[in-house]
Parts: sequence; C-alpha cells; structure tokens
Amino acid sequence: MCAALLAKYLTLAGAPKPLYGQGRVKGRSAVFVVEGPIDYLLLWQWGYPAVATLGSRIKQEHVEFLQGFSRVYLVPHRDDAGRQMWRDCRAAFGERLRTVLVPEKMKDVGDLVEKAAAPVHIFARLVSEAS
Repeated sequence: MCAALLAKYLTLAGAPKPLYGQGRVKGRSAVFVVEGPIDYLLLWQWGYPAVATLGSRIKQEHVEFLQGFSRVYLVPHRDDAGRQMWRDCRAAFGERLRTVLVPEKMKDVGDLVEKAAAPVHIFARLVSEAS
C-alpha cells in the first residue's frame, strides 16, 4: 500500500489554507476554532459553530475574520504547535478568547471521540469550564 495513503490527512503542497467553514458561521456571536477538518466536522455534528484553520497556525486573514465574534473558543491540539496557536490567539483576541482543552493524554477532539465514553457530554462540560 502506498505510504501517502496511510497519512491521516492528505493535502496538496502549497495549496491555500482558508479558514474552513467560515461561510457557515457568519452572523453568529461565538465561534469554535479547531485545527483540522475532523474536529470541525465533529463539533458541527454536536451543534457547535466551528471553523478549521487547516493547520496549527492562525493566519492574519483568519484573525481579521474572527474579530467579528464576541466570543472565540479555541480548541487547540495538546502539543507544542497547539500551545503556540493559543499564544497567538490570546494576543489577537484577548478577553474574548476561551480555551477548551481536551483531557490530558488526548491530542484533539478526534481523540476524545476515540478514547472517552460520552464525548459529547465531556466536551459540553469542558466548554462550560473554559477560561
């Protein structure tokens, strides 16, 4: 089997990475920002208005779009890139930013689904506790 097919996500090198899903959240007061498309789809399935950066970097055009929301919930990966993304978002959004961290030993929302019983309820609790 081709090694490229084993990759978790396939992308085109050099392809633009827009803020995925931004058209679906226009007019909302709050938005959830995740890195990848799987987390994005899971949050929408659970009823959360989400966008995905399609990578661990939040770009200036993403920041500009997200300035229109009164509350920005960041759901970063639990890794070095996710911590940098949190720092960048904290600088950009200040007090409007809320951070939702999946439990330790999990990397992202996808891991929460795979490793936890009742992931929807756990995520709702994490959102209510977000600071």
